[in-house]
Amino acid sequence: MSMKSMLYWSLALLVLAVASSGFAEEAPAFAANRLLAPGVNYGNVLEASPPEGWGLKVNEADFKAVAAAGFKSIRIPVRWSARAAKTAPYTIEPAFFALVDKAVNAALKNNLSVVLNMHHYDELFSDPRGNRDRMMGLWKQIAPHYAKYPSTLFFEILNEPHDKLTVELWNAYYKQALGIIRETNPNRTVIVDAAAWGGADGLKDLNFVGGDKNLIYSFHHYAPFHFTHQGADWVGPESKKWLGTQWLGRPTDIEEIDKEFKKAANFSKHYNTPIYMGEFGAYKMGDTASRRRWTAAIVKLSQRYGFSYAYWELKSDGFGIYDEKTGKWNIPVRDALLGK
Repeated sequence: MSMKSMLYWSLALLVLAVASSGFAEEAPAFAANRLLAPGVNYGNVLEASPPEGWGLKVNEADFKAVAAAGFKSIRIPVRWSARAAKTAPYTIEPAFFALVDKAVNAALKNNLSVVLNMHHYDELFSDPRGNRDRMMGLWKQIAPHYAKYPSTLFFEILNEPHDKLTVELWNAYYKQALGIIRETNPNRTVIVDAAAWGGADGLKDLNFVGGDKNLIYSFHHYAPFHFTHQGADWVGPESKKWLGTQWLGRPTDIEEIDKEFKKAANFSKHYNTPIYMGEFGAYKMGDTASRRRWTAAIVKLSQRYGFSYAYWELKSDGFGIYDEKTGKWNIPVRDALLGK
């Protein structure tokens, strides 16, 4: 056999081996997902009620600080429903759109990828059928408004669907909203939250959209809750009983987290789709050493499974890790997020 023939058959066998191995071209969403970690949430600002009503304001310097620290992305939760008309066409207030633009533009200017979501739509959760048209009407405005923005702007359809927005309704609603988004943003990466408050267990109940290669599926993680929410007033008086709870990072502690992560990993593997953990965090009343250990463990497991992630959150007096007034970080937690 000539050298030319040997080369031909070698190449042919290689092509056959690759084809038989089930190798497939990576979906664009996987590359997009790698732009999101490490990330942090711009919480308690634009999803406040009313927006910017919890004492925190959009500050362009925040985004510069986030980028300088080494983060690659920022998730911007937005309560669109609080600044939009109740009747069709459900017009979003221009001044509020401008405020959201200010945050998005500042993030992009600092080379941060941005996840822009629909957050705290409480009326939808309590009366989903009565608010379906309004939800879609909001996306009919948001999607074209940002259609010409760079691909580093991601849309997240809805944060933590729950209550009367059942799994069955959520499957129908997110597909309808996705269709609306695709009319003006055919190639933008879109994030879909798990059902039932966004927990990893809710991923299995989603109806996967296989034909769309620009989708990322998302879950949130706050376990063990007695540790991450000790002393949190909104949880109730029982949270005070949890004060002093430590997270020691023992093998059994990590195994409990890993059980939840494996649910997301199995979903990812089964459908060949990337995973984004859009929220995780530990409240300030936990001791710093425990918060650092827990955060570092979450990051390590996320990296093991190929998840992107965003910490909850940047600058509030609760879960926050950055003081915008002094420019100082909670360095142990920040460095854990950055893998240091």
